[in-house]
Amino acid sequence: MRVKAGCGVEGPLRHEPDDVLDHGNAGTGIRLMSGVCAGIDGLSVLTGDQFLRRRPMDRVAVPLGLMGAAIDGRERGRLAPLVIHGGGLTGITYSPKVASAQVKSAVLLAGLSAKGSTTVVEIHPTRRHTEEMLDQFGARVRVEGTR
Repeated sequence: MRVKAGCGVEGPLRHEPDDVLDHGNAGTGIRLMSGVCAGIDGLSVLTGDQFLRRRPMDRVAVPLGLMGAAIDGRERGRLAPLVIHGGGLTGITYSPKVASAQVKSAVLLAGLSAKGSTTVVEIHPTRRHTEEMLDQFGARVRVEGTR
């Protein structure tokens, strides 16, 4: 994705967090923030409460790793806390094995910082909140069926 010409966005949009990002019990929050942090040139640590730390994170860690982020955590990155070394991403075309708006959104948010295009091909359409938000903020987003 590229930012629309004339919207006034220039330079780095994010910087390395100076503390651990605690998401409490917000599974959507940690998965989407993983995509954002993958695009940050630096180190990010994401965690949550005891329940969130039992939920699978590999569904976002795998595609973000394919884009170039180094992600580690408990059980080889399957569980939080997650340590993300981001930056230097390359756009990909990714087809999640299960329909997940969270996975799609994490990949699209990482795609904002990636070189080249980022495409998610869904097996079934999911909510389009992230695509609508990105469009409103001036990112060039195109939706074609499940792509």
